[in-house]
Amino acid sequence: MNELVFPVIGSLAVVVLLLPAAAIFAKAVLWMLRHVSTAGVLHGLGTRALVLVASSAVPLVWLISAGVHQAETGRSALACVFPHPGADECAESALFALILVTFVAITVVPMVLREWLAVRRARQRIDLRLTARLEVLIDRTPALLALKRRTIGITGSGTAIATHGLLRPVVIVDAGLAVSLDDIALTAALCHELEHVAGRDPFRYFLVSLALALNPFGKWLLASELGRWIVSREVHCDRAAVLAGADPAALAHALVVAARPGPTLSANLGPSETASLKLRVDLLLAYAERPPKLCCGKNGSRLGMVVVLAVTAAILPHHFGTHALDVLHSGAEHAVVHITGGP
Repeated sequence: MNELVFPVIGSLAVVVLLLPAAAIFAKAVLWMLRHVSTAGVLHGLGTRALVLVASSAVPLVWLISAGVHQAETGRSALACVFPHPGADECAESALFALILVTFVAITVVPMVLREWLAVRRARQRIDLRLTARLEVLIDRTPALLALKRRTIGITGSGTAIATHGLLRPVVIVDAGLAVSLDDIALTAALCHELEHVAGRDPFRYFLVSLALALNPFGKWLLASELGRWIVSREVHCDRAAVLAGADPAALAHALVVAARPGPTLSANLGPSETASLKLRVDLLLAYAERPPKLCCGKNGSRLGMVVVLAVTAAILPHHFGTHALDVLHSGAEHAVVHITGGP
């Protein structure tokens, strides 16, 4: 049983203590970015998303890699507290890494399946007449040509309009929304979703949501930051839609219609809370009087930086040691000794 002390207690310590501590650090960084920068909320969206993702990804990847490294080398800088066979090899590190991998997999798999099923069900419920109407609107609007054969009209989805697909995003439009919008408003809504497609937002939103899902005790610290980021991203997509040629007043109308739940539709086209909806509508009506100027750069998703951080975190234990994991290992076993009064 001694062999289970570190894998179990250590894993609990990661979830209960380490990840919440990482969330506190990430919140401090986001607070600093928000108050130090004078560029405005539409700037730095990729950086803010990167901080949210890294808050869970970096510690988890490092710990899993460190556990694998110790299991491979059979070496640990600290001796195990409890006597057990194979103490020099500290094989508990392998089980510790396996528990963390299982924890991540249990969280990731349902989220991936939900996203995959959203696209699959849309293709099964395709409304050919609506899809044909959408294709005509795309053909008429040069800015929307990137959505050619990536827009699906469906009936009975329960969601007004959304972009789904982790690897190849597609725009899904429900007939319940389409019948309530004229061609100008529907085109404006498609221009908004075009920015989500161009920014690979389904994958970006997936990573950010996953980071908070992996931090069950710390996610409440970052929930408000996530909300601010989502609203900022939606405002950016509204602005990009207008710059792409969407009629701002028509897009404001589409927002209101999409945010009004009907008998079969839930609110969509971004967050529908009254405050954020009012902000977006007010901005769009202001754009109708004074068109926005191009700003904020490309507001990249920083997906490449996510990969760089993950790879770096995975490599570090193999080149600079696993002392932090040793401290966690020893601390977990000492805690059990303290609580039980002896090994």
